[in-house]
Amino acid sequence: MRNIFPVRWNTFRLIAIKKKFKLMKKIMIVFVGSLFLLACNKRDCKDGFLGDNCDMQQTPASITINSADLNDWPETKDDGSGWDDTSGPDVYFRLLQNGTEIYASDIKTDITVGSVISFTDGMPFNVLNVDDQFTIEFYDDDSALGIGFQDLMGSFSINLYSSDNGFPEEIILSGGADFDFKLHVDYNF
Repeated sequence: MRNIFPVRWNTFRLIAIKKKFKLMKKIMIVFVGSLFLLACNKRDCKDGFLGDNCDMQQTPASITINSADLNDWPETKDDGSGWDDTSGPDVYFRLLQNGTEIYASDIKTDITVGSVISFTDGMPFNVLNVDDQFTIEFYDDDSALGIGFQDLMGSFSINLYSSDNGFPEEIILSGGADFDFKLHVDYNF
């Protein structure tokens, strides 16, 4: 007489495995479907914005300064005399972070009123800790005249980042009628 019990037991085990597989398949379908629905309902905010309505600005990890333009500057010194005796000023600027120089531009020589001066040497460069205090100082370089003196043309405290400015591509510094200066920037998150 043959024992058929082992065959029935294997059949029972096979049926149980198939039921577990079907249950796991249903769980996976529900899980993947839920992820898909959540992903479809998630808002895709522009870089730098967070929140349910994409209305909260994110502080950038750094700001890249790509170039700078000086469009206007004082034509004379405070006493009314010219920057240089026979030519226009030899202009450069320094960017200070918390009082420490982090960038000094190249010198643009003999600039004339009405011209736009573009600074690109040493750029682009990244500025970290964008909430720090920044100062821009403009100088007339008189070292070529043999006097080794730098005339301060103007100095301004600026904010490179503001939590409500919408990340402008240009940071504009306007010092009354005397200065018009733009930094062309990118924000890095």
